[in-house]
Amino acid sequence: MKLSAPAEARGLRRPNRSVAEWRTRGLVEVLTVQDVAAYLKLPISTVYRLACRGDLPCQKVGRQWRFHKAALDDWFRGAPGQETPAGEEAPRTS
Repeated sequence: MKLSAPAEARGLRRPNRSVAEWRTRGLVEVLTVQDVAAYLKLPISTVYRLACRGDLPCQKVGRQWRFHKAALDDWFRGAPGQETPAGEEAPRTS
């Protein structure tokens, strides 16, 4: 009987990684609506409203919204090329 390599060694499964490992490896951190509300200190209803209007950088996955933390950081800082709610370009920080 021939033994095969473990599933992880064959590349069939990804090993579970903790959030700390994702951060230290520089991988993308994905947040839920609840995470974003806590992070930006906003009501959940406001996060939903901003997401539906397209004012927050996000992606809908099935019936749920997902947010990249780095994209939210750029949006919050008013990254160049993004507009403020008043329709004027955000001031650039140097």
